[in-house]
Amino acid sequence: GRRWDRRFWKLGLATSADNLNSIRVPYGLVVDTVNMPGFHFNKERNMEFQFRPLRHGSFQHQQSPETSDMYLQASLTVLRESGYYDNNIVPLLALLNVVAVSVTTMDDRDFFKRGLLTMNIAFVEIGIRMTADSHLPSVGYEIQLQRILNEFFYMLMFLVLEAMTVSVLRNYFDSSSHLTGFIDWGTGIIALAHNFYTVSNYYSSKRMAAEEIKFGRPANGQVKWL
Repeated sequence: GRRWDRRFWKLGLATSADNLNSIRVPYGLVVDTVNMPGFHFNKERNMEFQFRPLRHGSFQHQQSPETSDMYLQASLTVLRESGYYDNNIVPLLALLNVVAVSVTTMDDRDFFKRGLLTMNIAFVEIGIRMTADSHLPSVGYEIQLQRILNEFFYMLMFLVLEAMTVSVLRNYFDSSSHLTGFIDWGTGIIALAHNFYTVSNYYSSKRMAAEEIKFGRPANGQVKWL
């Protein structure tokens, strides 16, 4: 009816009476209908509305809830759509790191070739990282995909240091090839295991987050939504 018709009821300026933990209707009407392209969310889960203290100016002087202004916070738990990265970027990075393990089969005396191949793969991953970061949101925390990229890059640097170590042992300490071969084999197994763990943990975390968005999980007696 006319009571909810926006043609008759316009938005008005806030006054001192508007900070009393109440909303005057029909100055505004909150609709719990959400359409967020690129995100997953539980359509059966209602939006949450809570009054929060309004912070402005310096945060050094905290105001009490009785004296601070309040605002209405509308929140909804969402999960970013990452199908493109899951199907294209992460498998490519995992394959590059598997190829990087092949340097452990090269001549342990020739650090230059082993290091050069590993660093070339690292530069390719840096290019992928910069391209992916340009399409990711700028937030104050580390996104899961960024953590995966860092894990892959750290393993490449570990392979470079391992190649330097076996080269020094062979060229300057005249160590046996059996010792350096054992180090190479151990490093290769560690790198492959790390690669498998990183990828499997990434996909399992994504699956668990999607399930919690859809079904919810009990946490401390309440339903937890990620």
